[in-house]
Order: sequence, then structure tokens, then C-alpha cells
Amino acid sequence: MNGLLSSLFIINTTSWMYNNRNLLYDKTIYDISLPGTHDSSTYNINGSQYINLPKQYSQLIKLANILHIPINNIIKGWVKTQNLNIYEQLNLGVRYLDLRISYYNNNWHVHHNYIIGDKLSVMLDQIYVFLNENKGEIILRSEEHTSELQSPDHLVCRLLL
Repeated sequence: MNGLLSSLFIINTTSWMYNNRNLLYDKTIYDISLPGTHDSSTYNINGSQYINLPKQYSQLIKLANILHIPINNIIKGWVKTQNLNIYEQLNLGVRYLDLRISYYNNNWHVHHNYIIGDKLSVMLDQIYVFLNENKGEIILRSEEHTSELQSPDHLVCRLLL
């Protein structure tokens, strides 16, 4: 058992696809299981910027503020699903990213439901650095949940990386 366990710890998660290219490169995407993260970009979402928030939620937030309830911390606890940034997740072997994207204040941002996070450029910069450092790795991006915030006054971008 110790031999098996120790061999698991010598896997290079940063370049696992390239290192196993003889096994992977002739496969279709349907033949490979990719490690992924849910709401990959929520690692530093603060729960204080909202977009297209339904009226009932806005009223609850106002009430919480009047009652001095730390609502931003509560919301942050609901929407933050990752503790590592995109670059760190990729270094640990993640190859499937769930980046939910919306247009807000003249910039593309990541989001979780009605909560706005960092600019998309922050995430793309991390992906760019990782891919430049690790030739032969492939990253996929989810198409789901990107239309949650669609309305006439805001656009949603779907990106396949």
C-alpha cells in the first residue's frame, strides 16, 4: 500500500496531460475524465457587487443593513466555492473551468448568480500564464449558467478556452 500511495504523490499535476500524451492525445474529449472546479472564479468574490438583483433580494439586503447584519459576509459564504485562484487550480491539475461571465460597468466580469466578481481579464491572464508555462496542456470552459443574468441592459459572453 505504501508503494501505491507514494507513487500517487509523484504525479506532476501541473503537466499531467502532456506527460501522459501517449495515452491521451489520440482520445476524444468523451474518452477522458477531466478534473474540474465548480464556480472556478469565486475564490475572492466579496459578495458586495450585484447585477440584476431581483427586488425581493434587494429588499432583504437593505433590511439586513438596517439591522446591522453582515450580509456581505453571509452572501460571500454562499457564493464562494473556491479558495485557490485559477492559476493555482490549474497547477493542481484542474482542466475544466466553470467561468460564469457577464458584462457589467463596461467590463467583462466573472459572477456567481447575481454576485459580480473580478474582471474576466484577471482570469484570462492566469490561464495565459499557465498555458505558456505548460505547453501541451488543454483547458476546457463550461457553457452552462452563462445566461442567468441575460437582460436587455447586459450581455453574457460564452467562451471556450
